[in-house]
Amino acid sequence: MSYIFETIIMMLFITSVVTSLMYILKVVKVVKYHRSSPKEYEAFALPAVRKYKIWNTIFGLSHLACCTIFMTHAGRVCSGWKIG
Repeated sequence: MSYIFETIIMMLFITSVVTSLMYILKVVKVVKYHRSSPKEYEAFALPAVRKYKIWNTIFGLSHLACCTIFMTHAGRVCSGWKIG
């Protein structure tokens, strides 16, 4: 497998793991404060929700970058390489 292809897959994997961890942290915070007062919920749970929106955007942009790479000239070159 080419180094470029390995790097792209590794980048996606790392981004997916980090995004998944941030999602788990968000769920824990929201569940922890779901019966609290609106002020407590806003103070403690909403920052986690906002941070996950940022991580979700990063995850989407990394997928967009990979898609762009494979739809350009680099993708045509990569498709000729033997994977395996």
